[in-house]
Amino acid sequence: MLTHVFIFVFGAVIGSFLNVVILRYNTGESIFNSRSRCFSCGKKLAWYELLPIASFLIQAGRCRKCKSKLSWQYPLIETTTGLLFLLIFLNLWKLNSHSFQTMEVQLPYIWLLISLLIVIAVYDLRHKIIPNKIVWLFNISALLFIFFDNWSLVENWSLKIENFAFAFDILSGLAFFSFFAILWLVSKGKWMGFGDA
Repeated sequence: MLTHVFIFVFGAVIGSFLNVVILRYNTGESIFNSRSRCFSCGKKLAWYELLPIASFLIQAGRCRKCKSKLSWQYPLIETTTGLLFLLIFLNLWKLNSHSFQTMEVQLPYIWLLISLLIVIAVYDLRHKIIPNKIVWLFNISALLFIFFDNWSLVENWSLKIENFAFAFDILSGLAFFSFFAILWLVSKGKWMGFGDA
């Protein structure tokens, strides 16, 4: 039970960081080196005003200084990320017969992929555009996940059906992405945004 609480809290903390990425991406403001602040009055936030979910509830969804309303995006993303991290852990725990050893590669990568999908989805909802750099990061991470999740097949390569299935996963993913990437290149982004590719 304590493990479940820890994973939810960890996911909520990651969700808090995802909010920063969503709000600062493509604005020219540093994601890592700039302190969080109130968008209404500009007050820099103290650490106790940045506690995932809790700070929003304690402050009744308002800035401590100017009392302006805070976006519900903050607790929603934090709660959603925490719950998704926990659900992913519970499902992998069950699928891997309650063994942490077999989850070492899968869990971090799936958490990463889910986090990137959250950023892409919420940013798209806010700005009606898919962030290309995040999509690139997602695609690369997904390919690495497929590769390392099948590392045992790579180490002991032989002409077995599971090896062909692994190769098919890689090649079909690249082919699918390449098709839309070519459409983007030919049309110079007019037919679809690169994020769609």
